[in-house]
Formats: sequence, structure tokens, C-alpha cells
Amino acid sequence: MKTLSQLLSTGVFAGLLILSSCKKDDAPPPAPQVTPDKTSLAIVTDASDKVELTIVAPGKFSDVTATADQGTVIVSNITGTGTSTGGAEVSYIAPSAAGNYTITITAIDAGKQTSSITVGVAVTTKPPVNVPAGDVSGTWLKNTTYIAQGSLTVPAGQSLTIQEGVTVIFDGDGSQGSAEFVVKGNLYSIGTKDKPVLFTLPVAKRTTANIFAGLWGGVQATTTCTEMVLQYTNIEYAGAPAGAANVSQQAGIYTDGASRYGLAFTSNTGKLVMQNSRIAYTKDDGMRVLGGTVIITNNVYELCGSTGGEAINIKSGTTGDVAYNVIFSTATNGMKISNVSGTATTPQTNINTFNNTIINSGYRQTATSAHGGSINYEKGARGQIYNNAIVNCKFGTRITSDADYATNIYVGYNLYYGSESGISTQFYPGSGVIKSGDKETSHDLAGNSGDNDPKFVNFAVSTFASATAANTTGVNFMGTTDYHLQSASPALNKGKSGFTVGSSMTINGNTYTVPAPSSYIGAMPAN
Repeated sequence: MKTLSQLLSTGVFAGLLILSSCKKDDAPPPAPQVTPDKTSLAIVTDASDKVELTIVAPGKFSDVTATADQGTVIVSNITGTGTSTGGAEVSYIAPSAAGNYTITITAIDAGKQTSSITVGVAVTTKPPVNVPAGDVSGTWLKNTTYIAQGSLTVPAGQSLTIQEGVTVIFDGDGSQGSAEFVVKGNLYSIGTKDKPVLFTLPVAKRTTANIFAGLWGGVQATTTCTEMVLQYTNIEYAGAPAGAANVSQQAGIYTDGASRYGLAFTSNTGKLVMQNSRIAYTKDDGMRVLGGTVIITNNVYELCGSTGGEAINIKSGTTGDVAYNVIFSTATNGMKISNVSGTATTPQTNINTFNNTIINSGYRQTATSAHGGSINYEKGARGQIYNNAIVNCKFGTRITSDADYATNIYVGYNLYYGSESGISTQFYPGSGVIKSGDKETSHDLAGNSGDNDPKFVNFAVSTFASATAANTTGVNFMGTTDYHLQSASPALNKGKSGFTVGSSMTINGNTYTVPAPSSYIGAMPAN
């Protein structure tokens, strides 16, 4: 017979065996393991690539996640969940900035155990695309530089869409017949605030010495262009003289040797929308419109015209709205509105010009000493002229005797400021028909020299010198400015609101609207 001690020993031993067995059964399986088919990626900005994953998970595969410190990752095609072997695909879209980045991939099993790996990504700058002279259409991809090898043309009946961040380079030298960008079809240039589209010169030529040099041929839309949209699109350094080989001269937009504009739109039945864009450093007009319907709003025009030229020159048969634009130092007028010089005089040119800010303009033009400087309506033109801030311009709003003044021009609620005594005497130019007190000009802010400083947030108007503004050499870029109004600005709550402006316009499936008039004067409100 076994003794009590033997029985106890046997029981303890058996218990230990049971406990040992339980511990072995409760031990967790190994963590999942991730094996990529690539341990690194090398791609260019905005490009994409993918990594295929093999996942071994003794504890049953549950899920996989991926993150990146820059760029976009998408996990797809997950297979094998609930089993010990799975897979997935990780797609990576590179950012717009070059650099070295990291993708972190994590596998998860049913017991919430995880295992992570990293994949290094080397993103390099996208190389420029050389575009042979000739026809272009389709889509130009975002954040890409396109270098024109000669004049480019969007053919009639075709379209070109330009995505955000695109730079189009014309390496012009200012010679007659230099390359141009011609639009016979449709152009949709759609930049963004952070990534505008830019038509320009090579970087080395973007200098103050070339501000009025006119080194390439600009953007030229012929009569067959039916739609053009410029959103956050900048055009600069245009103005090279036209030559016989240029389509724009063949189309009759220019005579031989004439300086080309930054933008020409010449379609009587076409639609033009230009918003949040910029035209700068042109030898002649910043833009000229000869027909069609337009929405021209929230743009900047900087240093347009050497010894002549308007920022915005609208001719016969054009209807629409010009509003909330900032115009800085134009040779002649900020806007010239006329019902002649196009290919048709019907419909009558009818342009609403409201809530614009025009600064330091009219001093470089040499054609006449009698007018030029801010807003000019002439030769049968009609429209509404309200809420414009005209600051240190050589002449105020001028309406000629041959404009449709008596019946169809409405004007008033404009602000005039001049830091020099000679400026204030021409707020109502003697060469025009409008006098102080006419129409609604009793609501104008127009006093003596120094009165009605608009009080911009960051632009000193009192230091203006007309002699400096007349220079065509030694000219500097506008620099950092802010034309919002300070809280003490006399322009606040002095505008006219509620008058009727143009309707919306649908182009290529998108609707563009005319902003409503504001109760302040000028292009920008208080901060």
C-alpha cells in the first residue's frame, strides 16, 4: 500500500504536468511577418508606384495598414484574411516636392499582434517636357514644366487642358516673329492659388531689365476659339513684334511688326473667363478683347505697357464684367472700353466696371498728354462704372463725347486720391464729358491733394512720385503689397451695391459667376 507521502507526491507531479501543458497551449503564436517585393522606390514628383506584400500570420491574418510621411498611400487587393497567409498591394502617389520619404506598412493578426516594415522612397524632380513647334491638345499634367520649341497652336475644334502647377516656357529673344501660343480651339488653364499655371521665360531671363523687353509672343486666341478659361494663370514678359510667320498676324490680330499683347481674345461669339490670374511685364496691352462675352474678375495686372498700352483693352462687340481687379502702373489706362476696332460693332460693347483698384497709371504713355490713366469709355461704349479706387493715376475716369454717355453709362461712387496737386485737378479730365456732380458722381470721394487716402494695409500712397512712374528704365517689380483696406479707410461703406451685373457662364461643364458689387470701394475689403 502506498504511503500518504507517495500519494501526495504523485498528485503534485500530475498537477505540475497539467499546468505545464496549459502553459504550452496558451503561448501566443509568432507575430505576423510582412515581406515586400520592393524595399525601396525611386520615382519622380506626382508619379505613382506600388509595393506587393506577402504576409505570413500564424495567428491568422486580419488586416494591413500603410502610412507615409509625405505623399499618398492606398492599401488595396487584400487577400487571405482569416488564414495564415495573405497579401495586399500598397499604392504610393509621390508629393509635388522632391525628397526622401518613408512608407510604413503594418500587418495585424487576429490577436491584434502587429509587425511593421518600412519602404524608403526617393522622389526626384519631374524632368521638363520639350514640346515641338506645332499643334497641341489633350491635357498637360500638373506640376510639369513644358518647354516650347517654337510656336504652339491648339487647333480649331480641339482643346487643351492645363493642370495646376504647370509652367510653360518660351525662350524668346524679342525678335520679330518670336514664338507665340495660339488658341484656335479651346483652352482651359486651371491652376490653383498655391499652384498657378505660368506662361513665362526661362528663369535667368525673368529680370527687371526685361520688364518691358517683350521677349515672346503671348497667348493669342483667334476667331475660331469658342471657349477660354484662365483660372490662377499667370502670363508675363510678352510683347515681341509680330511677323509674317506668326498665326496671330495671319489672322489679322496684328500688323507686321506690331507688339503683341500678353493675351488677345478675338472671337465675336466666344466666352472668356479670367479669374484669380495675373498679367505682368508686357510691352503693350496686358490683354485685348475683340468680341465675345467676358468675366474678368479678381486678377492682377502689373507693369503693362512700356510707352503705351492698357492693362485691359476691350473693343467692339464685347459684353460682360470687369471687377475686383488690381492694376498697378499701366502705361496708359487701366481699362479702355470702346465699340470700335474689332471685327463687329454689334452687339454694342457693354462692360460693367466695378470694384477695381487702379494705382500709379498713365505716366509712361507718350501718345498724348490729354488722357490716359485709369478708366476710359469711348466710341459708342456703354456700361456701369461704380466703386473703383483710382489712386495716383494721371487722369480719373474719362468718358468721351462719342461714348454712349447720355443714355447708357452710369457712373459714380468712385474714390480718387492724388498725392500731387496736379493729379487732383484731373480727377474729372478736361478732355472728357463727365464733370463733378454729373450722374452719380456726387457720391464720389474726390477732394484735394492728399484727401481720401484709401489706407491700404501695405502700400504707401503718399510717397508716390509721378516722375518716377514715367520711367521705362530702372523699373522694379511691385513687391510685397496688400491692398486690403484698414479699418479707418474712407472707402469702407461708401460703395454702391445692389445694381445688376452680368449672369453666370457655363464652360466645359463648369459654371463661373460674376461676384456681386460690394459696399466698399476698390478691389479688396478690410482684413
